[in-house]
Amino acid sequence: MKSARSKYVADLEAKKEIEEKQKQEQLKLKNEEAKKTEKKNELVYIDKEIQLKTGDLKVAEDRISEGNLKLQKALRETKLSRKDIQEAQSLIDMGIERKRKVEEDLVQLNKKRKLLN
Repeated sequence: MKSARSKYVADLEAKKEIEEKQKQEQLKLKNEEAKKTEKKNELVYIDKEIQLKTGDLKVAEDRISEGNLKLQKALRETKLSRKDIQEAQSLIDMGIERKRKVEEDLVQLNKKRKLLN
């Protein structure tokens, strides 16, 4: 009788061990799937940020061009207008600073993107 009970207990323990291993494997698969989804979402986010920054870069370049045109126009005038020159230079400075910042952001985003791939 003792051996039958021992066998029953051993079988029960083996069954519990198998169930526990299955649960652990399922949890591992869920975690891997969650990581893949998280990575995919982060790549989508980074791609959207890159698009936005590219648009910001275009705006900054437009400000620089606009400032240059205003400066050229002011310099062609017979009488130089200090105000016009200052406005033009302000646009140029703002565009250059913004362009520098956006380019730095783009470099960082591209580095993150490379790490995720």
